[in-house]
Amino acid sequence: MARPKGSKNKTGAEVKAQILAAYERIGGLHEFSEWARANRGEFYRMYAQLAPKELTADVHITSEVELTDEQLAAIATGSGSGASEAQGGAEEPSPVH
Repeated sequence: MARPKGSKNKTGAEVKAQILAAYERIGGLHEFSEWARANRGEFYRMYAQLAPKELTADVHITSEVELTDEQLAAIATGSGSGASEAQGGAEEPSPVH
């Protein structure tokens, strides 16, 4: 029988917990780093499987006719953060590095 829509996958959570426990028992980050140095190709293949495959961006475009003279001056002089500040909001740090 399938689990109800929206419910958590308990088996997946248990497996993750077991993998984390095994990771800690075999040396944790130190041993994993040593393994990664010795097996770079395998490490990068694993990393590629775990890295996000899709990037989502929330873009707001403001026309210059919607900005005040002060906002345009701040953008022109580089003393503001651009459209984010022009829209009256604080700029959020990018989650992508």
